[in-house]
Amino acid sequence: MNCDDFMLASETGGFVRRWQARRHAARCPRCAAANAAFAATKQRLATPEPLSPHVRQLWEQAACEVTVGPSRRTLWIPVAVGLGVAACVLLFVVKVAVRQELPTPHPAPQVAQAISPPDREVIVEVDPAKERSRLAAAVDRLDADMQRLRREVERLHARQQIATTLDRYGRW
Repeated sequence: MNCDDFMLASETGGFVRRWQARRHAARCPRCAAANAAFAATKQRLATPEPLSPHVRQLWEQAACEVTVGPSRRTLWIPVAVGLGVAACVLLFVVKVAVRQELPTPHPAPQVAQAISPPDREVIVEVDPAKERSRLAAAVDRLDADMQRLRREVERLHARQQIATTLDRYGRW
């Protein structure tokens, strides 16, 4: 610790830096005097000067004055906004709850005619739930195929770029 670092370490340093500054001040009379002067100045600034009688009277009058509250007109605005927001949230919750509670109606089984000889008609009933699950499975398979094809296209594109780069700059 030297005299240049003393004041900074004593005021803003951590525990160890402050301890080093105190130890330095114990051995250095110049830094000890500077520290004492600084402490006296801080003490003087920390204690306020007494108020004059006129200023004290103004202070007491200000403390006794009745404060004017907000007008009635401005009180209803936050209440109205709060009620509006609450109403919107309530409508949203009710709409979501009603949508989830309503059972989805199952359409009546559809009747399809198969192509057959004119002398005989065959009627086939199609179950909508089974048909929907069959179509969902087909869509899932198509989605998996699309992802696989997308990866293959990306690989092919990368291979073409590598081949173009090797052709341009030569093989190692």
